[in-house]
Amino acid sequence: MMPAWAAAQTNFELPPPPEDPAEVLTMLDEPGKAKLPILGRRFRIDFQIDQITLVFFRELGSAPVVLIQPDGTKWYAAKHPRENVTWHSQAEFDMITIDKPQPGPWQVSGRVLPDSSAMVVTEVQFHPDPIPNPLYAGETLKVSGRLTNGGKPIEMPAFRDVIKLDVIFISSNNPEYDNFGVDPTRVGEFRDDGRDLDEVQGDGEFTGSFKLNVRPGEYRPTYRVSTPLLQRSVQQDLVIVKPLPVAIEVEKAKTVDGDHKLLLTPDTEVIKPGSLVVNGRTLYPNAESEEWSVNTAQEAPYEVAIPSYAFGRYVITMDVFATDNNGREFIATAEAFEFIANEPPPPEPTAAERAERERLRVEAERAEQERLAEQQAQQMIWRVVIILLANILIIALAVGLWWWLRRRKAKSAEVAESAEETT
Repeated sequence: MMPAWAAAQTNFELPPPPEDPAEVLTMLDEPGKAKLPILGRRFRIDFQIDQITLVFFRELGSAPVVLIQPDGTKWYAAKHPRENVTWHSQAEFDMITIDKPQPGPWQVSGRVLPDSSAMVVTEVQFHPDPIPNPLYAGETLKVSGRLTNGGKPIEMPAFRDVIKLDVIFISSNNPEYDNFGVDPTRVGEFRDDGRDLDEVQGDGEFTGSFKLNVRPGEYRPTYRVSTPLLQRSVQQDLVIVKPLPVAIEVEKAKTVDGDHKLLLTPDTEVIKPGSLVVNGRTLYPNAESEEWSVNTAQEAPYEVAIPSYAFGRYVITMDVFATDNNGREFIATAEAFEFIANEPPPPEPTAAERAERERLRVEAERAEQERLAEQQAQQMIWRVVIILLANILIIALAVGLWWWLRRRKAKSAEVAESAEETT
């Protein structure tokens, strides 16, 4: 367990405002002036103090502390004057800010940890290492920083646990860059917990692991230092985030059983020749995946064979390791690269196949011509037959008409002859 302590103040002169804008929080921790032991759960606040922040670390899960003023008045986390007291409680500490505290001996009641001390909390300095410039989109960046107390490293790990250090990239809103008008992006945080890129837990060396998943352009890195009751920001010089200096393209397979070719071309104006290493992974349309690597044993552009296992959507992810021409090693994750593989057209026919196709075409044309000639001949025969039948029909009709007229004439003569005999 970390030692419990509280912020308090003996006689001291307030320092002038810091000239360095990085001094966002300064904790005065000079021996004999800003740090006192809590003896018998008692500490003293002198009359010069206009504002004080007290921090008490206590046993995990215990109830918030009770503050007892010199006149015997008790303050609780749920019951205290809101106009001049701000109280924040968590599972293992209380942080209390008091405006114009009552001078004299104070007492604290609660399960505070032993060997407590009292300190004034006003400002803490955070000193980050410079950020390289330029940076690259998708880059994973490791940056270290330190918290100081009066120019000296803070030796109380419990207090370091209370502070949160976020890193935000804010667009410069320069219209000459692609990130003009984009929203601020939180890219990481500084930690001293021995996780991720932090090497040793609690050594006072904070390590930031930045994931630059931002649009290329001009940014101002901003460090946000916050406690439950205080938040400040520190800005660094502008940096440029450039596109990842590796061109990615694919040549699709021209046959069903051929391979696709992934081509990686480093920008030699940015990347030192021979320094590029790539670890990649291909997700196939059939949901299978395969890992692969590229090193500089071959010449650029570097080729990666992507087997054509199936038709559909391919997704390629890559981690890039390289050295830029300034000698800086960097690691970056490229944006996922995708392409669609459709079924390729059938292969071009051979000369023999083309000749056979031509022979079949000529035979088909000859057969068609013969069929048309036969059809025309049949049509001609039918025309002749129709003409003959028509002529026969006409002759028959003429003969019939002649016979009918002759018979009618004969009947008329008989009728006339019969009439004469009767008279």
